[in-house]
Amino acid sequence: MDLETRVGSEVYRCMKKTAFKLFQVFNNRGLLKIYKQLQNNLDKSYESLLAEQNSKLSKIIEYSFENVPYYNDIMKNRQIDPKCINSIKELKTLPIINKDIIKNNIKQFYSNEIIEYVNGATGGTTGSSLSYRMSRDDYLLSKAILYRGWGYGGYNLGDTVVTIAGSSLVPNNNNGFKNRVLEILQSNYQLSSYNITEETLSEYVMKINAEKPKFIRGYASSLNELSKFIIKNNIKTIRPMAVFSTAEMLTNEYRVLIERAFSTKVYDQYGLNDGGVTAFECEEHSGYHIDMERSILEVVDDYGNPVKEGEPGRIIATSLTNYAMPFIRYETGDVGIMASGVCKCGLPFRRLEKIIGRTDDMIKTRQGKRIHSSFLRKIIRSYDYIDKFQAVQNDYYTLSVSIVVKEFYKRENYLIYEKEIHDEITDYFTKNSIDLKVKIDVVDSIELSDSGKQRFFISNLEEQ
Repeated sequence: MDLETRVGSEVYRCMKKTAFKLFQVFNNRGLLKIYKQLQNNLDKSYESLLAEQNSKLSKIIEYSFENVPYYNDIMKNRQIDPKCINSIKELKTLPIINKDIIKNNIKQFYSNEIIEYVNGATGGTTGSSLSYRMSRDDYLLSKAILYRGWGYGGYNLGDTVVTIAGSSLVPNNNNGFKNRVLEILQSNYQLSSYNITEETLSEYVMKINAEKPKFIRGYASSLNELSKFIIKNNIKTIRPMAVFSTAEMLTNEYRVLIERAFSTKVYDQYGLNDGGVTAFECEEHSGYHIDMERSILEVVDDYGNPVKEGEPGRIIATSLTNYAMPFIRYETGDVGIMASGVCKCGLPFRRLEKIIGRTDDMIKTRQGKRIHSSFLRKIIRSYDYIDKFQAVQNDYYTLSVSIVVKEFYKRENYLIYEKEIHDEITDYFTKNSIDLKVKIDVVDSIELSDSGKQRFFISNLEEQ
């Protein structure tokens, strides 16, 4: 007989929530206070939050000029007065930085002051991981914002969450005793997205049933694999209040399948800790509400100028609270569209209408033409027999597409499948004057990235 059965479900949940809050008090000092402040901000006006955001921007710009060598050099060389940067409008006087610039000048981005910090690292989805520092205050704010964002889907502090993901959310040593204790204290139980098989999915279902989570969270592709297993085996025992998708593109196909499997809504999230930007879906599911307390999010064109609402652009992040290693006008590598109007939910934040994909998800031609690879998903997902796919461009002559056919389709028809996909992509290229040949291969499986994510497109080209 387990502990929950012995003491009763309500008492057990109360014990877990108390343990969660005590853990925050002793291990994440200040987090509960920050969370309360963030909740109070939901009742403020956008104008009030904008004024607070601008004040934070002024402070970190001046601090970076005085204490961060890279920004001191940039502002001196460009004769920029840091006191003149007081809003998003003046930010464009500063250059956009990217991951390579930071990696090649890493110590120049550290504050000269001694600041308590925690180490972070990007997942390396594109093969280029970045290690960075987050000041302790910035780290606590990131956690509090995450909990508030989950709250749009009904989450309350201490509710049980099961996370299925890779290295950016689930540590590689998550099977150790220490991590098991941390899982219990944080009410967040972690399952790895690496090497998912029918056997591991069966184990995951048993673990989820044992924990009875109120919420399930994970990479979109991981949630999709679990959903297919649940539907295939007609599992009715996993019924969370909501599912939180993060760290990958949530396609419409994924959303439909996940909501069918769990009989609940998916709340998608956008964010990255290195730049500090976060945005969450609310119950209206009409875009992503952009958090204002930790960062500034810009959507700009190729020249760094803001694009109009409804137009796609590069997402640029400026951290407002990471004094250990400020990220100012940081290229996130993502492409998004800013929404217009006010959301019916009443939240005071502006919204991203949608996340289109990565800037490095561009197919390129010898003539310098660029086409976002998202059209491939639309073409390939229209074929019922396709389970997974991945496109790779190694040169300017050929696009190689690997497809995994669903197991109940006949192997003798593989040549037909290859020809259908080949002809439709070739037709798309011809109509859009794209000078590339198409090579289709039916394969047994497609490897995940080092961070445990599924990549739909990989470019191995050097920039022209």
